[in-house]
Amino acid sequence: MYEPEESQNFVTEDLERISQFYASAVEREKHLILSTSFTIGMFSVECGLSFARHFKPIVKLSSSMTAMTFDKDEWVALQKLMQTDGQAITIYGFNVSVTECLGAKMLTISNIEGKYFYLSESDVNELFKLNFCIIHKLDMLYNLNFSLYYTKFIEMIQDLNSDKPLDVMFAFCEILPSTQSYGICECLYYLKDKLLADVNRYK
Repeated sequence: MYEPEESQNFVTEDLERISQFYASAVEREKHLILSTSFTIGMFSVECGLSFARHFKPIVKLSSSMTAMTFDKDEWVALQKLMQTDGQAITIYGFNVSVTECLGAKMLTISNIEGKYFYLSESDVNELFKLNFCIIHKLDMLYNLNFSLYYTKFIEMIQDLNSDKPLDVMFAFCEILPSTQSYGICECLYYLKDKLLADVNRYK
């Protein structure tokens, strides 16, 4: 069934607003859960679970000035775009282009929010070398299925109906140690208010 162009524009605008909302929320996150960080040049690369994206595994590029986040599909696409021969290319709302300044090549990554990253040729080479570790970390996080684990964990705490839910959470993590329960430990440290809000939401 054909949809009027005006209706299609509204859908596109809504998707862009949702995308910008999540991107902004993730960038404000001070910590990712079960994360690993690497330093390249003047910026850091962090792989972890984003609670702002319902514990979805992401890659976060950040510097003292700005930050950008990518899920696995976006990151794989970005790696391919980094091999551009100079022509500006756009995908998933990210634009990648190569410029030359004083004989040195610079790769520019920008997004729909107008944020920029400038990477030197050596930075790009280091990212390519690091990519195996990044993809492996993302796959490991996906296989944990932490979002489902978190939901079941919250439901279990709700069923216990304790007046001290945080104590119960700590005890559970001590009794049944695992990568997922360690993720809960990090949530208890970084996201205590979120845990309590989720436990009390449907009581």
